Amino acid sequence: MAGFIVMNPYQTTRRAELDCGAVCLGSMTSAYSALGLIGAPLAGALSDSQGRRFALVLGTVASIVSLAIAGATYSLVGMWLSLIPGALLSHNFTVTKAVVADLAPHENRAVPPKAVNFPDKVQRTRLDPLGRLRKIFWPIE
Repeated sequence: MAGFIVMNPYQTTRRAELDCGAVCLGSMTSAYSALGLIGAPLAGALSDSQGRRFALVLGTVASIVSLAIAGATYSLVGMWLSLIPGALLSHNFTVTKAVVADLAPHENRAVPPKAVNFPDKVQRTRLDPLGRLRKIFWPIE
């Protein structure tokens, strides 16, 4: 949302003209973040199933639609509606990172560790859920 405001400085002026105060801007920011939380896995699934190029084009179109709605509206409802396409589908930076990762040879990609060896004391703490609380309130072993 902050990047969206920096990219479109007129929106701040438009919100001020429409009496969108701190609560209004805060709720818009929260809604944008929540929609992004839903949209990121959606864009990832689309890029995996339909292809990276499709996801990039769809994200670009969503950004254009979002900017068009924001530029053409003179109401708070329109400002709210302009958040939806961009937050849900404009995850082009993440899709571009996936494109770059696809270009890397398979043997040069990062791999997760096969096993994590915990020291005995940490292993006991992990297996005993109350172990940490017990150590705080009863530190003597």
